[in-house]
Amino acid sequence: MQPAEALHFMKIKYDQTFLDAIPLTSTMGEAKGMAFILPYPVRINAKQTHRVYVKQMLLSEKVEKILPDWSFFVTSVLNVTQLRPTASREEFYDDPMLDMVRKELGDGIREYLIHLVHTNPTLLKQIIQIHYESIKSLAKEDNELYALFIDWLPFQTTLGIKKMKEIRSLSEQVLFTSSVDEYRQISQVAKSQSICVINGGYTHDAELIQRLPQVFPELAVKHVDPLSFSQNFTDLSLAEREQAYEFIRLANVILARYQCTAEMKKFSPDELPVLYTTNEEALFLRTAGEDEGREYILFHASSVPIKRHVKIKAEANPFDPGWEAYFESRIAKQMVDKGTRKKATTATLERTRWHLPGLQRKDHRLYRMAQPSYGLEIQRRSRHTRKSSPTTPELSSTSP
Repeated sequence: MQPAEALHFMKIKYDQTFLDAIPLTSTMGEAKGMAFILPYPVRINAKQTHRVYVKQMLLSEKVEKILPDWSFFVTSVLNVTQLRPTASREEFYDDPMLDMVRKELGDGIREYLIHLVHTNPTLLKQIIQIHYESIKSLAKEDNELYALFIDWLPFQTTLGIKKMKEIRSLSEQVLFTSSVDEYRQISQVAKSQSICVINGGYTHDAELIQRLPQVFPELAVKHVDPLSFSQNFTDLSLAEREQAYEFIRLANVILARYQCTAEMKKFSPDELPVLYTTNEEALFLRTAGEDEGREYILFHASSVPIKRHVKIKAEANPFDPGWEAYFESRIAKQMVDKGTRKKATTATLERTRWHLPGLQRKDHRLYRMAQPSYGLEIQRRSRHTRKSSPTTPELSSTSP
C-alpha cells in the first residue's frame, strides 16, 4: 500500500487527516506497515496505541510497546509474523526479538525525518511546529538527527522566537540562561541592548545549546549569569556616587533583613527603574542562612515501628447499641497505642496553662479543645449510656 492510499484508509477508518504516512518494515520480525504522524500535539510522556495484526489476524488496537518511546508523535498499523503474543492477546512478550523489531521500526521513522529535510522542508516545518517537544527529545539522543534538525528548532530569545540558524547568524557567541528565572531577570535589559540571549530553561533546550560546538566548531557557547551580566552596566561617576550615597545606605538598611544589597548603575531600558538579580549560589546561601539556629533530630528509618490499621468488621454498625462494646474496645486500643502522644499533649498544656494571659484554672475550654480526638470520641459515645449505666467510667475533661 502506498502512503497516499494509507492516508485515505485512515481518513475513512478514523475520520482524521494525518500529516503523513511513513512506511515501516522489519526483517527480523517480518513486520510491515505504516506509521501516521498525528496532526495534533501530544505530551512527551504520552503512550500511543497501535493497531497490530499477527499473520493477518487482528491482535489488538491498543498495543503500546511495538515502537520506541520517543516516537509518541505517531500511531501505526502493523502486521507481524515472528513476535509472540501474550496469553491475554493484548501485547507481545518483552523479549530480545521485540527489542530488535522495535529498533528497526524506529530506524525507519528516523530515516524518514532525515529524508524530509532535503525533500519537503515545508512539511518538516509543520511537523516541528506541532511536535516540537518530541523532535527535541529525538535530536538530544541521536547525533545525526541533532545535526540535521538543530537549525530548524525554534528557541525563545530576548529578540523574539528565532530558529537556531538565525541565532547563529547574529554572532559567533551564543548566550543562554539555564533557567526561566535567570532569563526573566535579564531579558528586558538584554533586549534594550540588542543582545540575543536564549532561554534555556525549557525541557532539553540547555542540553541542545551546549552541544552546538560539536556541529559548529567555530561557535562559542556561554552561560549567562544574572550577577555577572549586571557587572557590564555603566558605573556612576564620583560626583554621582556622592549624591546617591545616602540613598544607597538607607536602601541597604532596609534590604538587610532580606540579605540583599543595593547598587546604583546605569543601564537600559529607562522604563526599568529597578533590577533584581540573583543566582543559584546566592539562593542556596540564603536558604542555608534561614536554617541557622534550628535543631534537627536525625534517626534511622528502621527505628520507626510499623503500625497496621485493623479493619472494621463489615457488619459493625456504630449506631447500634449492640456494637458499642466492639467500638469502645477499638478506641481503648488506640488510646494505648497513642499513649505517648497523649502524655506529651497533657504535659505541654499543664506547662502553658498558667502562662496564657486571661486563662484561669477554672477555664478548661482550651484544655478540652486540645484533648486528643479519641478522648472526645469516648465522651460522645458514653453520653447516651450514663442514665442506664451509672457505673460507666467517663473521661474527665478537667484532668488528663
